[in-house]
Amino acid sequence: MSRRFILPILMALLSISFFNSSEAAEDHFNIMQAGEKGFFNMGPAIGDVTAENDEEAKKDVLKFDYSIFNGSIIGVWTKSFPSNFTSDMIDAVKIGVKVPDPEQLRQISVKLEIKGGNGTQNIPLHLGPGWSYLRETVEWNKIGKLEEIVYVVSPMYSDKQIGGILYFDLDFYKLTLLEKYFIPVKAGMVLILGSFFALMAALLGMILGKRRAGKPFNRDILYGIVSVLIAAVALGIYSMGDVSPLEAGFSFFFLAAASAGLLIAGLLKRGLTGKYLSAGEVLQNVLFTGLLAASSGTLDIFRVPSGWPQVLLLNNFIATLVFIIYQVSNACSMAKSNRHLKPISGILIVGIPYLFNWLLLVGNANILQSALNSITAQALSGLPVISDMIGRICIQ
Repeated sequence: MSRRFILPILMALLSISFFNSSEAAEDHFNIMQAGEKGFFNMGPAIGDVTAENDEEAKKDVLKFDYSIFNGSIIGVWTKSFPSNFTSDMIDAVKIGVKVPDPEQLRQISVKLEIKGGNGTQNIPLHLGPGWSYLRETVEWNKIGKLEEIVYVVSPMYSDKQIGGILYFDLDFYKLTLLEKYFIPVKAGMVLILGSFFALMAALLGMILGKRRAGKPFNRDILYGIVSVLIAAVALGIYSMGDVSPLEAGFSFFFLAAASAGLLIAGLLKRGLTGKYLSAGEVLQNVLFTGLLAASSGTLDIFRVPSGWPQVLLLNNFIATLVFIIYQVSNACSMAKSNRHLKPISGILIVGIPYLFNWLLLVGNANILQSALNSITAQALSGLPVISDMIGRICIQ
């Protein structure tokens, strides 16, 4: 075989293993491997948990037969997991709930609780007819050592008795490198795209030279076009955060949003001042818009990041709001002074939510201790109080 074909084949094989390693490890641990299981109730309720083979899932799952009275809460708990099950080999969870009767969708809500020695991770589940699946990263820094997995079933109405059957499935698995570092990878791609556009703008400026400013556009038409573009991009940024990154997969919409941010700024400067964006302004708009789009997620507004990549993850509403504030501020600056928004002003606007995430790291003692132990080669591993205090001081 010719040498020129060997490298592409090897790269293809590596990429296949890189993107599909999570599938190979998906069945590494299943909820059916728990040594203990049962049902709990808060208030008058009746339940029964059994194992049953599901033809659609093609494996054994938990069958839960329940009756809830007067707005009580009921659910399924599992304990006593295999001793070889550790956080080092598991990053995420695939949760499945089967609703046989569509009438149940109007009667109950379901959430999953992953409980550990340090805390609990709550994952609301969106139900549909038949099997519904959701993938989420496991926040080991928040949970600690796994102790219990609980499905909580709550009635939507408290004035009548309801009952039915639910099927529960759950798999822990290992993330690929791309899945684990979604946000940093996207941020890097935004920086590359912005640098490319900035280089193109600089080259065009050198080739064409300084040109006389053109005639500004009609402001009413310009504002109408820009408003539609801002609304469309804002809606896209918000929609991206409605779905877990693991569910959405690796989409390139954030690069499209970054390009749209550049288009908006270009139209504003050309239409209001008659000039074109400089290379620095091109980089600024691509970077800020693209980073906000890449960061939009399902994170709660004041939720403590469970890992370093989550410092770059924002609540989708916050990401959308900051994008709108930035674009409006830029438009006002060019309308009043014929000048693009300064980089320092843009950094202050866009950087505030990321600064809050950084400060919220103070609430995660485990990640601070892990970071310091890595830096100090485990020198402070036996002094968790001191390592925690040093970490908090560094962040503040």
